[in-house]
Amino acid sequence: MHMLGEDTHSNDVEVTWEDQERINKFSRLHAALADVEEEMQVRRTEREELEDLGLEIELLDDDTVLCVCVC
Repeated sequence: MHMLGEDTHSNDVEVTWEDQERINKFSRLHAALADVEEEMQVRRTEREELEDLGLEIELLDDDTVLCVCVC
């Protein structure tokens, strides 16, 4: 909101083409970083689940028959 009599252009900032390109590049890299961090979290969770399954398999009695289906 602007007050009456206030210069509405006083907050405008000039951005050079080079600066805008840098801003755009930063934005793309930041988005890519967020994607990678999200993928890392998914993989980390998957790894933890696989480790838990590995421990469960180790805890099975030797007499227990284990059937593994590889699809």
